[in-house]
Amino acid sequence: MTGYFLQAFIILFFLLCSAFLSASETALFSIPRERILFFENNSKKSFKNVYLLLKDGQRTLLLLLLGNTFVNITLAGSINSLLMQLLPQNSPLISLTVATLIIVIFGEMLPKNIALRRNETVALLFSSPLCFFKKMSTPVLKVIQKLNHFFLIRFKQRLRQPNPFITIEELKTGVIEATRREVISSDEQDIIIGVLSEGALPVRKLMTHRSGLVIFTQNISVGTAVSRLTEAKQNFGLVRVKGSSGQILGTVTLGRLLGTDPFRSLKNEYIEPLWVPETMAVADLMSYLITENKTEACVLDEFGSFSGVFSLSTGLDKILQNAFSRGEIKARKNITGNTMVFSGLQDVESIEDWLPSVLKPLFEDSRTLNGVLTRYLGKIPKSGDRFAINGWNFYIIEAQPTKIESVLIRRGNDGDS
Repeated sequence: MTGYFLQAFIILFFLLCSAFLSASETALFSIPRERILFFENNSKKSFKNVYLLLKDGQRTLLLLLLGNTFVNITLAGSINSLLMQLLPQNSPLISLTVATLIIVIFGEMLPKNIALRRNETVALLFSSPLCFFKKMSTPVLKVIQKLNHFFLIRFKQRLRQPNPFITIEELKTGVIEATRREVISSDEQDIIIGVLSEGALPVRKLMTHRSGLVIFTQNISVGTAVSRLTEAKQNFGLVRVKGSSGQILGTVTLGRLLGTDPFRSLKNEYIEPLWVPETMAVADLMSYLITENKTEACVLDEFGSFSGVFSLSTGLDKILQNAFSRGEIKARKNITGNTMVFSGLQDVESIEDWLPSVLKPLFEDSRTLNGVLTRYLGKIPKSGDRFAINGWNFYIIEAQPTKIESVLIRRGNDGDS
């Protein structure tokens, strides 16, 4: 009986080790990259440990993977050994099933889900023991890394070189973090995020629909095509075999045609079409067009029918137009006479008329409303705080422990605008 209890204790110990390693891996490597600098600049030891683990991420990951593999193999063997003694007959399939379920549920899924929800808390909690284990196993990890490097060098010609990429959401997070650190203003943030959002849209949102295209037959002259494009205020057109219902041969651009003999026919001037689905992201298509040295693409709908044409120049114009209009709409909202609500990240130079002159000397050191008010008050105000500066009334609508989120400003009547 004592042997059973000892085996159960060993199983429980290795199960906790498995959960610890799984949770550590998920917690550490789910921390956003832009937060690493925050851990580096924090004076607490646990924060520094997290930074050191992430800075040497390859060796940290190697430690966690090797440790988890060893622990899970040992755990599976221990569970199998105990069950083989308890079951009336040898049942390897049952013991394997039970061991797998225990490891997957309690050693992997449950701790990883908890770590994903509380990644920074778990990372800080486990950072000290992880640093200790990493230091103790450094000689072994170095040998494995050198072995890994040896094989990578030998087989690098057969390995596909991965293209580094970053998602749209990660870019947006980076832009917001840059605004929070006052590297860029909130107006610049609005424009950049607007451009990123437009780039994620499907092509059909920014293409020129077939009903709005200038269509030519291949036999008309270049001069006629230029005249029609100029009248229609279009910089590209579509070439078909027979008018609007014939086979699509390709596209022509105004810039290309202007450098061509006006008496030549379009037969040798069009560029063969590049076909893309209308669900393709605008950013992906623009990148593809640049790579292929193309300026237009013909778009297909879900049924495989011709839907319209996407032009690189027109697409860029629409993206920037929409991005700027989003920023303008955001900047104008909430205006009611002498009262307006601003974001704490608002660029102060763009709202100079909404701030008393006593604050203007602070513009040199702080670009945002949050920075100016915080420097003037000498502290970060709390949500609901009210104060007056030279007859101008300020009401903090929302504030976090580290910054002002939004503030209502009522201009004063002392002529200080």
